[in-house]
Amino acid sequence: MNIIYIPGKPVNKLAPGTYMFPFSFKINCHSLPSFVGKSGHIKYSVKLEINRMTEKDIRFKETFFVTRPISEEYINNNELTTLKAGSIAKNHFTQNGLVEIEITPCQKIFEPGQKTEVQIIVKNHCSIDIDQLSVELFQHSHYHARALAAPCTNTFTNKSCPATMDYRKNKQALIGNRQKINFHVAKWSQGVCRAYVDVPQKTTPTFQSCLITVAYYLRVKVYTKGVMQLPVHFNMDVIVGKMDEVEQIEEPMCAEASCPSACSQQETVY
Repeated sequence: MNIIYIPGKPVNKLAPGTYMFPFSFKINCHSLPSFVGKSGHIKYSVKLEINRMTEKDIRFKETFFVTRPISEEYINNNELTTLKAGSIAKNHFTQNGLVEIEITPCQKIFEPGQKTEVQIIVKNHCSIDIDQLSVELFQHSHYHARALAAPCTNTFTNKSCPATMDYRKNKQALIGNRQKINFHVAKWSQGVCRAYVDVPQKTTPTFQSCLITVAYYLRVKVYTKGVMQLPVHFNMDVIVGKMDEVEQIEEPMCAEASCPSACSQQETVY
């Protein structure tokens, strides 16, 4: 960019007034996205310096947010429908029964600034009614003290990380707000619920690198009736980001809702 004033050359002085100097620069398409975590960060900024002859110099720094699209190949390599089972605890020592849950997002990717619909099927095999469920989006960040030869393939299990415990860290953070839904499923029956996950606009997309890897998972908790009942939770890996415009997938993954309400119960007795 042009330098308006150089010390020692008074011919380049700026007269009093208001000036605008447009500028632009390119960021490499392989650059990592902006990220701020508990054990590390990736930041991008521009700096401005105004050199004044008789006054103190003015310096200004502005940080800006950088993101990058998610490739369709990466999305297709990840399973987006999960079926998991867990036990409802009667108390800290005994179990009440089994609960199966199937989580299906209606889109292949959770896009920042958008609400993504999620279909949740709950099969209640225990002898107590389910009263509520909650949906939360968590960010999982994996750090290395030194750059490795290749990113870790699975950051949720330390078995895939070649770094020792002294040279790696794992941190979790809640993204957005927790959504709690009144959702009744009677014993020995099943129910279908639709929730909406709101991802904030400036959310770091899913990415992998040799120093920092950021992934996301959806947590669904099932609550039963009674004061002493303990909730059971299920985690599902999800992808956060935005695809290239040429790779956008318009068709939803889950079927259209057949009921007028957000949640429904099917009285299927086993």
